[in-house]
Amino acid sequence: MSLKFRKHEKSNDQKNKSQTCDIEDCSEPIFQSISVSNYEKALLKIGLDVKKERILVCKKHHKQIRKASKKDREIERIRRGF
Repeated sequence: MSLKFRKHEKSNDQKNKSQTCDIEDCSEPIFQSISVSNYEKALLKIGLDVKKERILVCKKHHKQIRKASKKDREIERIRRGF
């Protein structure tokens, strides 16, 4: 089984630095791109209603989303047997 890695280009990295967080009233640079389907419950707990498939979030909002989804991720990990 071979793994495929996405190639990073300099122009792509420079473009990401200029982008800001997708959360309203936040102008911090992006830290992570998050799949909404994986974190749907956590986003609703925080009070975010997102209609996109992926959102770009800053470090502060990424931490909030991860904390809100911790219990769900633990249950999923147990279900999978890890």
